[in-house]
Amino acid sequence: MPYVTNAITIFIISKNLSGTMKDGDNMFGKNLRQLRESKGLKQNEFAKVLGVERSRYNKWEQEVSEPNYKVLCQIADYFHVTTDYLLGREKQ
Repeated sequence: MPYVTNAITIFIISKNLSGTMKDGDNMFGKNLRQLRESKGLKQNEFAKVLGVERSRYNKWEQEVSEPNYKVLCQIADYFHVTTDYLLGREKQ
């Protein structure tokens, strides 16, 4: 059982360090949605731009999963923001 506890602890710590679950805020998903909507894009349209399925993209906005580093950079470049902004580590 200690392995399960350690895995859960590591997950919580890594989420807090990434800035995506700080104090219950899901900043990445909120920021991603706000940026997408500011361009008038639907989820399926932006997912196509990124080359991913809409269901995968939706999981990012819902904070179920996160994109890999390469896609995170692609998103930041598309919207002309920093990855730190996307992750909720800085204000725009």
